[in-house]
Amino acid sequence: MNPIFVEGEDLDRLRQQVDEALTAARNSRPEIEHKLPNWRRVLALEPAENSAYTDAPNLTTPTVRGRRDAVVAHIMQAVDRQPLFVAVPKTPDAADSVRPLEAFMDQELSKFGNRQAVLAGITEAIDVGTGTLKATVEETAEGTFEVKISAIPLEDVYYYPTGTTDMALVNVFERVRHPYYILRYNAQQNFFDVKAVEQIGRMVASVEETAGQKQVGVTDNSGTGQASEFDWKPVEYWEIWLRWRGDLIHVFYHEDAGILRAVPNPLPVDRPPYQPI
Repeated sequence: MNPIFVEGEDLDRLRQQVDEALTAARNSRPEIEHKLPNWRRVLALEPAENSAYTDAPNLTTPTVRGRRDAVVAHIMQAVDRQPLFVAVPKTPDAADSVRPLEAFMDQELSKFGNRQAVLAGITEAIDVGTGTLKATVEETAEGTFEVKISAIPLEDVYYYPTGTTDMALVNVFERVRHPYYILRYNAQQNFFDVKAVEQIGRMVASVEETAGQKQVGVTDNSGTGQASEFDWKPVEYWEIWLRWRGDLIHVFYHEDAGILRAVPNPLPVDRPPYQPI
């Protein structure tokens, strides 16, 4: 199956729309983008980088952190419990099913660190105003399916257009960082476009590698066929859920190499698999 479901002029238009939508999303919150690094620094109690005057103290007082920890403790007292989900029977006949259902849902939530991910998303919402949870379904070697939840930092996720809480109307852009060998493997499996990944390979090969990166790999190949000494170099790209001609599509996009993958929505629901908190 071709990893990109459009071609020719349609592919050019899709890349243009992806680029324009991503730019609009990143430009939609300039004030938050400016403040986020300082918020992170204060919460981590890191010293200020710039002093107001020579020899000024650069320590961060724990005032903000102390108040934040109090809020976290108060909220976690309500949500960090077992069972987390509470079922309310609507009829007398359903009452006997409440406890088994709660136990089953709690067991599923406890798998794969999902409970910790939910709590991390709540903590992120307390820290910076918005937390994001992402749900993915993965097939196991036994042919079963697992639901995994992850918390996405605010720096790495953008929603556009803003001003709506209806996720069916929103395009979502998640910044992803993987070593190059992940992209190369995806190209070998026909999950990513081979030519785009090879272009990325040529770009990462032109960047001076670290000492640790020099020690891995066996060849100078920067394409997709063999292991490469550039395999561990980090690559930043985007996972995007975008409305294209009225339909939701799933796109992986590199800002220099272009579209790595674009397919119709593979989910049984007509909305991205993200939930802001």
